[in-house]
Amino acid sequence: SRGSLADLVRLVLDDPATHLAFGQGANRRARPNTLLARVLLEDWLFGPDRADDATVGEAARALTGWFVIRNRLRFIDREFDLRPKTLWGQTGPWNRDDLARLATRRPETRLRLARALYRTFVAEEPDPPAEWLAPLAERLGPEGRLPDALDLIFRSRLFLSPQAIGRRVKSPVELAIGLVRALGGLIPTEPLAGDLGRLGQNLAAPPTPRGWPAGTDWITNQIWPLRRELIEALLAPDGRYKGRLDPARRLANGEPAAPRDADQLFALLAPAPGPMPPRLKEVPLPDLVRRLVRDPVHQLA
Repeated sequence: SRGSLADLVRLVLDDPATHLAFGQGANRRARPNTLLARVLLEDWLFGPDRADDATVGEAARALTGWFVIRNRLRFIDREFDLRPKTLWGQTGPWNRDDLARLATRRPETRLRLARALYRTFVAEEPDPPAEWLAPLAERLGPEGRLPDALDLIFRSRLFLSPQAIGRRVKSPVELAIGLVRALGGLIPTEPLAGDLGRLGQNLAAPPTPRGWPAGTDWITNQIWPLRRELIEALLAPDGRYKGRLDPARRLANGEPAAPRDADQLFALLAPAPGPMPPRLKEVPLPDLVRRLVRDPVHQLA
């Protein structure tokens, strides 16, 4: 993929699992798969109730001809609906690639994608401020250029402002992998997959077509103790993660892969940018790590 939204949509539609999840793996000319078309337009692109039945029907016809046979996606020419289709005022013999191109060029798609990027990387607000959304939607452009939009987010002065810092609850994956990467460790993935599943983020089975919950859904009374327990297990000197992320071991003298500088550790693990408070300067590095990640603020990004 070159990083455009249209390319991303095509990749998703190239996956046999997509077709099996929203149909029977047989999109016939006589029976277009309107469920897949509606999921594509409303759940992934425009938003709920943003595509009328006529548009969904035309989009479903553009997706005909694709079958999953022995778990592989194949295109059957005779099952593709060659008749003209009208999508957003444009008429032609549109196929799957045309649908991806036309749908992702819509202004409502760019605005919804800008809102999704803001909520994913900046703050989980239902209505992001206009000073963020308008430039993001413009930077995405008609092609939906994802790298350009992400570059705008990460280089913006607003990204490091109080408006953005600590405004998102880390998902279980973000919580665990962020700690692993900060300490430069390698941990067993099988117990991690089990722990993430208990926290509600089974990476192989999202609960809905929209993915997993977000925000405070990740820190309910039931999940909060499990999140704390995961951090303790990752940092433990033994147990299911075999002590591979134990700060005392990772930060010992002679350990080549671990950061040795307290300021660097603080920058990686602290909830907000800025210098390390003087009271933490004399704290041993392993204790500093544990103090930072046990702080409830570490659950935020």
